[in-house]
Amino acid sequence: MELRLIVDGYLSGAANMARDEALALLALVPTLRAYRFEPPAVTLGRFQEAGGGASHLEALKPPDADLVRRPTGGRAILHRNDFTYSVIFTRAEGEPLRREDVFHRVALSIIAALDHLCIEAGIVEHPHGGRSDEQWCFESVFGVDIEHGGRKICGSAQKVFEGSVLQHGSLYLDEVPLVAGQRSGFITLREAGGRSYAWEEVLDAFAHGFEDALGVALHRGQMTDAEEHLARRLELEKYRSGRWLEDGWAPRLV
Repeated sequence: MELRLIVDGYLSGAANMARDEALALLALVPTLRAYRFEPPAVTLGRFQEAGGGASHLEALKPPDADLVRRPTGGRAILHRNDFTYSVIFTRAEGEPLRREDVFHRVALSIIAALDHLCIEAGIVEHPHGGRSDEQWCFESVFGVDIEHGGRKICGSAQKVFEGSVLQHGSLYLDEVPLVAGQRSGFITLREAGGRSYAWEEVLDAFAHGFEDALGVALHRGQMTDAEEHLARRLELEKYRSGRWLEDGWAPRLV
């Protein structure tokens, strides 16, 4: 199996979420994408309530940060000084895509990537769930987490599409940003590894980690014209829509 590697520069929260969903909806080839946010952005989980959630988080988020709703579940996360990845696994003819299988494949790849950075991490299961009433990703535990020394080092979320599974997540580099005046429970790569890591160094580790864990060959690529076109439509008609942010409603574009 080959895995396409797409490396994007700094993009808005709406653009990043639109590109992830476009890749998953068209499901052309398995893809690993790495990207950053400019301006910083708080991404809300797909089903996070807007009544006491989005409005409340709007008041708590930094004034220079965007607010956007993800296509995936989970809780809010502030993207600043972080490394964000997405993986799209496509469905082969007649082959089922199970969310748990995808998570474990990706988790093993991230653990291998962290090993390239000389950071030990492991999969920790929470069979009885966690603090699901919390608003922020770092305050909650769900199903399976990737942890270092008992602290979450990578937060991830998933969505199953008709022909693919999308999973994306983030790791903080040198510093976890303050949210509502509090430092989160995430552990940074610098804390875990005892030194600073450049974004490009983490990208290289991810490339090697996915190749090692999945036994795949990565090749650097770009989004196709069709993927770019759909991403632009999703950004304008869905992810920049106040209706999507408030209650998660959006028109079907494909």
